[in-house]
Amino acid sequence: MAEIVGTVASVTQLVQLSGALLAGGYSFLSKVGRAPSEIRGLLTETAAVNSLLAQLQQIADSVPKNASDDALQALERVGVFQECQTILKSIEKALAKCEQVNGQDARNLGKKLMWPFKEKETKDALQRLHHMRGLLANAIDANSASAVRRIEVGQALLSDEMREVSRHLSTQTNCEEARKVVSWVSSTPSDGAHISLASALSRHIPGTGTWLLRSKQFQDWKNSEIGTMWITGLPGSGKTLLCASIIRDIQQLCAETTAVVYFFCDHRDRTKTTHENFAASIVRQMMEASSLCLEQGRALYKEKSKEGSRPCHKDEYIPLICSSVENLKEVFVIVDALDESTQGDAIAQSLVKIHDSGRKAGCHIRVLLTSRFDARIQGRYPTLAMTHVVLAENMRSDIQHYVNEELRLRLAKGVLKVRNDNILPAIQQCALLRAGTILQARLQIDYLCTAKSDKEIKNMIQRLPNGLGYTYQTLLCGIAMRYPTRIVEVQKLFRCLVTAAEPLTACELSEVLAMEPDERDLDHDAVATDPFDALEPISALVRIEGMGALRSVVKLCHYSFQEYLCSHAIQQSPAHLFHIDKEEAHAWMTGLCLQYLTLNAFDMPIEYGLDLGSNNSYAFRRYAAANWFKHAMMAENYWLLRNASIPFLGFFVDAGEGPPCYKRWQDLVANTYFDADFIDYSPICICIWLQLNGIAISLIHQLPSLDHNFENGLTCLAVAAKENNLYMTNYLLHHGANPNKPTSEPDFPKAMTPIHFAAEYCALEVLETLLEHGADPHIPSTSGATPFYRACRGGNLDIVKRLKGCGCDINVRTWDNWTPMIEAVENDHESIVDILIEWDADVSTVTEDGTTALSIAEALGQLTIVGKFKCAISGLQETMPNASPETCRE
Repeated sequence: MAEIVGTVASVTQLVQLSGALLAGGYSFLSKVGRAPSEIRGLLTETAAVNSLLAQLQQIADSVPKNASDDALQALERVGVFQECQTILKSIEKALAKCEQVNGQDARNLGKKLMWPFKEKETKDALQRLHHMRGLLANAIDANSASAVRRIEVGQALLSDEMREVSRHLSTQTNCEEARKVVSWVSSTPSDGAHISLASALSRHIPGTGTWLLRSKQFQDWKNSEIGTMWITGLPGSGKTLLCASIIRDIQQLCAETTAVVYFFCDHRDRTKTTHENFAASIVRQMMEASSLCLEQGRALYKEKSKEGSRPCHKDEYIPLICSSVENLKEVFVIVDALDESTQGDAIAQSLVKIHDSGRKAGCHIRVLLTSRFDARIQGRYPTLAMTHVVLAENMRSDIQHYVNEELRLRLAKGVLKVRNDNILPAIQQCALLRAGTILQARLQIDYLCTAKSDKEIKNMIQRLPNGLGYTYQTLLCGIAMRYPTRIVEVQKLFRCLVTAAEPLTACELSEVLAMEPDERDLDHDAVATDPFDALEPISALVRIEGMGALRSVVKLCHYSFQEYLCSHAIQQSPAHLFHIDKEEAHAWMTGLCLQYLTLNAFDMPIEYGLDLGSNNSYAFRRYAAANWFKHAMMAENYWLLRNASIPFLGFFVDAGEGPPCYKRWQDLVANTYFDADFIDYSPICICIWLQLNGIAISLIHQLPSLDHNFENGLTCLAVAAKENNLYMTNYLLHHGANPNKPTSEPDFPKAMTPIHFAAEYCALEVLETLLEHGADPHIPSTSGATPFYRACRGGNLDIVKRLKGCGCDINVRTWDNWTPMIEAVENDHESIVDILIEWDADVSTVTEDGTTALSIAEALGQLTIVGKFKCAISGLQETMPNASPETCRE
């Protein structure tokens, strides 16, 4: 009896639910002009289901009370009504989201309403409603045992479909979680390594490098358990191409328990030069290559991420790589062009750690690196050079093969023009005789391809350059002879490519060439229609990577060419016109970027809006915005020594919050450096940050007071202390700035004084100067944090000792009961923890959220600090409160 009553109630609820859904849905459609088409389709199916449910309700009201196996009860028993309710509820929620968007303010005008279901989800919902409709129709057609069987079979199929959907959603959820973990551990995409590999393989000439792959040295390394190989060669000898061939060869060994990871150092790309770049790329590749490594990353994520709110620290990368290696049977780690890294020594140290970790764990680990010969690597890291391959002794066959293939290809394309083929053997012989590397061979062939006749080729053969430096000199002199009217353009291009803070595109460079000195508008008619035409004079000395003018980047052909352009040798050569003084070039780039950012198009009030069209219109703007201050920092000494002013800076800054072009720059760059402190700096504060002290002082004279609070609440002295600008600190104090002036942030005044900033940002000399001028070392901010507390966050031991000597309270508490000890633990400053324990600082304080210094150290995995706390507690006979390891703190 109860079962029958429940069935009737289920049908009644569904009739009401579907009816309400239809009423609301059609009402919504009548009010909205551009409603998603998906809504109409789902409402049509819902109307059909509602009609069938109404008929079933009539059957339910009239069915005999003792009928135990009729169609209605079968529908209830196999979960059809429950499934129907689930589908209708999901549609109701989706419709509610559309209604909510429609009800928002005028900002939504003109926007097409977004249907929250994905295409596949909408299709699935329609199919499930249609299937449900068939089941209900079956029940109505024949309220009999046969109908019941059809219903049960149909629901079984539906259940199978639901299980498949559930499995798919579970897999999708796992993939999303994996992506979240990988992105948390390393925000650096692995695309960079893969693009470098693809680029090298695209330049590989089939048949070269086989001597190494077939050699006994390589086979022994590949089949060893803990082998290392160091390949050394001159610049341009083909090390990168060999690396690519090696990676392609060993990738064929890949299995779930094998990882092949690699990193191509590249001086032309600043994301491929540091130890952090290397470690982040390798750890990400390992997690993407093996689920076993991903589990190591997931464990770290769960332990330390605080659900993603706490970023992974770069110091975690190498330990994570080592622990991942221990879970694999085979690992290949390949690093190319170590000499092009700015932190090659640190990378070498990490390679030794990774190799030792794998060896101790029984993993078959092989490490291979390439570089110029460096006795320091051989002396400091003998582990990395178990096998040493010298390219100069082995590359003649590759150079010969390269020359023959290049000449054949260029003849076929018409790039090399010869009337008499009998001249080709002479070209081959001379190129082989003079070329010591593949790069030199390519440059020589490039040089010969500029000839217009056989006679000119014969003359060139007689004076083919011998040596890489002489090759560069010959090519540059050739540019000056062939393009005498474009020498200034070539100089600009070389300045850009030598100093670029990030790779520049062909479009960006073509706009640079179109800009005239003192120009206030970009003449789009002067920009090359085909950006690659602008590169024609230097085509033999650059490399294009990527596809299309917008996305392809332009780089100098080799690290050695950049060295030559900046060398003393070029100054003494006929190619001296193209010498690059790096500081002068950075100063020029600073002015160029500021000229671009202050164009009239960007100097309208920001509230007017700005329609720049596509990125084609102002391609260089993003680079200029993101990098002008980097070039300014690199050129600091240039302006100091020459007492020179920065071009166009006067248009960019003022004594207030900045002219329109400055505000537009802030708005644009905020998307690139969203967490940077300098984004909301006023122009004066930017100058203090960049150590542009003369300009800062000239603007400060226009302020109403030296203690003026800018819109972000900071004062000039606060910024000088924060940015460790001792010169400006002295200037401001000597001219009457208040050393205890608090900040006045607009939303919540923090009331931090300059000494708070000096303490937290480790500016020891600035802190001493502030104390000499009467700064209060005990003054708390709004949160209760004193300079001593901030110093324990910053981690400078000398500052902590200095403030302790001033009598500062080492157990001071903030509003939420945090202490200097807890702050030191939170920021992993073990030396500060040590000195605080030595001074008998309180280790038992419990914060408002129930944490202690010990619980935070345990949660962060700081085992040595945990041990020190336990020893301190034991010695003092204290009992630590049982606290929750909540460690996140702003």
